[in-house]
Amino acid sequence: MLSDVTVNGRPKVFVIGFSKTATTTIHKFFANNGYRSVHWDLEDGRFLAGVVTTNALSGLPILSTIDSYDVYSEFSYADGKLYLEANYFFRELFDAYPDAYFLLNTRDEDAWVRSRKKHFGRNKKGRGSLFDRIRSAYGVSEAETEQAWRRLRPVYHQQVRDFFGERPDARFLEFDIDSMHVSQLIDWVADDYALSDELWCPANVTTEQEKIRRQRRNPIERLLGRFKN
Repeated sequence: MLSDVTVNGRPKVFVIGFSKTATTTIHKFFANNGYRSVHWDLEDGRFLAGVVTTNALSGLPILSTIDSYDVYSEFSYADGKLYLEANYFFRELFDAYPDAYFLLNTRDEDAWVRSRKKHFGRNKKGRGSLFDRIRSAYGVSEAETEQAWRRLRPVYHQQVRDFFGERPDARFLEFDIDSMHVSQLIDWVADDYALSDELWCPANVTTEQEKIRRQRRNPIERLLGRFKN
């Protein structure tokens, strides 16, 4: 039987918001503060979403073979044929780790959709447009993909709120990345995690410098950039 806590004796943290809601930022924040954090893929080449889904559907402990981390984030996976959102197993995670911290990270819906549509992965199993990979796995049009996101998102959020609303002793925080300050996250986990706000640094944000670097790498974007200037 797996422990309710990490190998270091502290409760785990599960970041159960959808991708493109600062999951990378939160992961790096804990990692840079010295904690063992896993985000999307594992050190052995497997993927967090795949392992959690397989464990849940096989009747294994939900974190079987991956229970040594402090923090878990980015429970999604999409390769064009398969699309997983293992954050939906938050109930199973709570059953196994009732003392854990559960963070529902959210953001403005329109901004979330735009961010997902423009995200371009460069990893071996996540290469190319996230939007195209999910659309292909759905087997539907671009418009239908966006409609599905907008339909499923509020339903999932309400399921999470209802579940933890019925468990007032649970360690649950809904964290709006647009309106809330990192200090609220720091205070929330302060009993078990010592975090420095100086190490909070937004990740995967497209800056003007990054746009310039992309133009330099891509001759077509470089040419279009000339007409825009």
